[in-house]
Amino acid sequence: MKAFAPMSRLEFLSDSPLRNRLSAPLPFQSFARTPAGHATGALRGPWLARLVFALLLLQAAGAGRAADPAPAPAAPTNAVRPVLAKILAPAQEMLRNKQFKEAVTALQPADAVPDRTPYEIFITRRMQGVALAGAGDLAGASKMQELVIADPLLAPEDRLAIEKVMAQDWYDKPPLTESVKWGERYLKDGGKEDVVHIMIAQSLYKAGDYKGTIDAIHRAISAEPGTQPTEPRLQMLASAESKIKDDEAYIATLEQLVTLYPKKDYWNNLLANLERKPGFEEYMVIDVFRLRLATGSMKEAEDFTDMAQLSLHAGYPAEARRALDAGVAAGLLGPGKGGPDYAKLRQQADNQSDEDRKLLGQGDAKAEAAKDGVALYAAGFNYVTFERFDKGLPMMVKGFSRGGFKRPEVARLQLGESYALAGQKAEAASTLAAVKGTDGSADLARLWGLYLKALP
Repeated sequence: MKAFAPMSRLEFLSDSPLRNRLSAPLPFQSFARTPAGHATGALRGPWLARLVFALLLLQAAGAGRAADPAPAPAAPTNAVRPVLAKILAPAQEMLRNKQFKEAVTALQPADAVPDRTPYEIFITRRMQGVALAGAGDLAGASKMQELVIADPLLAPEDRLAIEKVMAQDWYDKPPLTESVKWGERYLKDGGKEDVVHIMIAQSLYKAGDYKGTIDAIHRAISAEPGTQPTEPRLQMLASAESKIKDDEAYIATLEQLVTLYPKKDYWNNLLANLERKPGFEEYMVIDVFRLRLATGSMKEAEDFTDMAQLSLHAGYPAEARRALDAGVAAGLLGPGKGGPDYAKLRQQADNQSDEDRKLLGQGDAKAEAAKDGVALYAAGFNYVTFERFDKGLPMMVKGFSRGGFKRPEVARLQLGESYALAGQKAEAASTLAAVKGTDGSADLARLWGLYLKALP
């Protein structure tokens, strides 16, 4: 019979897939209010995770000698007597060969061995815990590992190893609270690995505990001060906040996403929520479209045609033409695409834009002579829509300084937008930061500021 000799913890650690598997990114989900996103990952453990667990636990000398007092010469406390070794040695070989169910059966007689020493009880339970987990009896493994963790012979680092891998083994299996329980114990005992935070948050999310999910994610972020929250983590946070209808927190998280990971979907969700915010005025919609166009977050043909229609109604056909051109570039508009609305709007935008270009500047003197600045501002903005920033921006600034605006904060916002479109980031940022309107203009100005920060 092969002698019983517990294996070293280092024997198979280089093969462990745990870190890579548990830190894999979550799939992207949309987090619009309806339907709310479902940000979860797939952390399912192969048998190798349990084997690594087994090899971590089957180290008698290291843990035992560290905890035992000096052994008596006749009966060392960290040794296994032959009567028990006859049971443990073949079971250990079964564990090596991943024969977990067979090992469970082979280890059963060990409990009947009389007068077992504390160490013999300890090492038997460790092997039983590994065998039960590998055989899929997680409830039995948990009970056994509770006994192992309570044993004074267990080294502190092995306690963390047990807690971490039990959390992983329970992940995605009912009851989901078991993975959370073991993960929380790992963190409470001083564990630092981020993969455990991931398991806890995802288990809580799948269990429908969205408030718990939010708390877990905030704890994980706080545990790594000075580091940028990962995109999957912010995705799950936004989804959980959406589930409990915490609109303020949800929008704040979306703002983090567009700042750190400026993707079209995040901008689309963020701007859609802005339009639903209480107090948002309908006349601000055209400014929302301007930011949608700048961020490339318009997804439907109707987005481009709606913006073109609003721009034409406001008297800016060049802006309408640019919106339609963007729809063509996105492959959503053009011959055979967009229906009769597109064909009609295209003709209007092209004709009126060409006519306006011919007339550009003819009303400047009259606007300059006006007592207030409204006409001069509007003439300047018209130049901006034709991308004549050098001419239009000074006129807008001068007109704005004269006043006379029905909605001065909206005018300030549009001046900031114009600076942004001209690529003058510093002037845009300072102008946008000064917008204080309660009609959605201040919110939109802040989002333009986030857009500017994301620009190279």
